[in-house]
Amino acid sequence: MSTIIRNGTLVTMNSRRDILRADILIEGDRIKEIGELKGYKARQEIDAAGMLVIPGLIQAHVHLCQTLFRGAADDMELLDWLKQRIWPLEAAHDEESLYYSALLASAELISGATTSIIDMGTVRHTNSLFEAVKQSGLRYLGGKCMMDCGDEVPEKLIDSREKSLQESMDLFERWNGQEQGRIHYAFCPRFAVSCSEELLREVSQLSEKFKIPVHSHASENRGEIRIVEKERGLRNDVTAK
Repeated sequence: MSTIIRNGTLVTMNSRRDILRADILIEGDRIKEIGELKGYKARQEIDAAGMLVIPGLIQAHVHLCQTLFRGAADDMELLDWLKQRIWPLEAAHDEESLYYSALLASAELISGATTSIIDMGTVRHTNSLFEAVKQSGLRYLGGKCMMDCGDEVPEKLIDSREKSLQESMDLFERWNGQEQGRIHYAFCPRFAVSCSEELLREVSQLSEKFKIPVHSHASENRGEIRIVEKERGLRNDVTAK
């Protein structure tokens, strides 16, 4: 498959941040040439006159599983937002609802020029999320949300430490590197408030052993920081020495 994007204004990400008026020749999944390509023909040609052509954007933190909850918990303090709205809604997901939530979110991201994301799923049905990502074409780093403790957490969002770790490793084995390397797995312990010390330490050990990235939350508001400091003896906005 070959594509030429013609007549656009190219905003590059090279060291000089060049902005060019040029054509782009794409063959397969690689940019083959940039310049004046009048003599070239491609299976598909796109006229980008009057448009900016930019690299795909990267969303460094997103929850595909929460797209269907939009507007359901605006203007609430973090822990109330989680306990009263988001956790109960996540617990209500089944395989189908999670799949379509992730698919809708992916379509919205792509329509806004985002092509790569770092995501945190929910506790259950993570294979459905990956199936949606596979279909979408997004570059993806993320995985199953890990929660083994916490106050007012719905039963469906609590795993034993052993189950959370085993399922995460099973998902890693199944999905990491799939779709020609477009999909990669990350451990996703939600945050210190809903993860035991033992779980976080084992995630750290497995991450180091298998070179698996870790995606989590920390220091989202003062209330969370106070809880972590009280329960763990250390603020989560500083590094232990």
